[in-house]
Amino acid sequence: MAGVAALIKSKYPDLAPNLVASALTSTTTDRPAGGYDSEVGFGIVDAAAALATAGQLAGDPPAPAGLPAAARFGGGPAAVPAAPVRPRGSGQLVLFGLFALAALVLAGAAANRLAVLRRSAR
Repeated sequence: MAGVAALIKSKYPDLAPNLVASALTSTTTDRPAGGYDSEVGFGIVDAAAALATAGQLAGDPPAPAGLPAAARFGGGPAAVPAAPVRPRGSGQLVLFGLFALAALVLAGAAANRLAVLRRSAR
């Protein structure tokens, strides 16, 4: 509910708080009998309907039917930036595997040397 209220205020910053509440509560689905219940509130929030109602309350004309989603939601797939890291090839995979193996050999040698030094210190 708070997220939808923030969405409405970001789209219509001059809309009065009581009108935001009205847009939220008048568009809920699965309303309890009597309109409000202390356990479930006013029902399930419908973000699209609440935003449309807030637009009507703010005097904003409704969006034309059939407007493509890309025009409303940031440009579609073309607006998604490229991956920050390109995939590695098999040559790099082998190289990193050799580095890992060398690191394990060095760690084993260091552990062996430490064991030898501890035995000689006794």
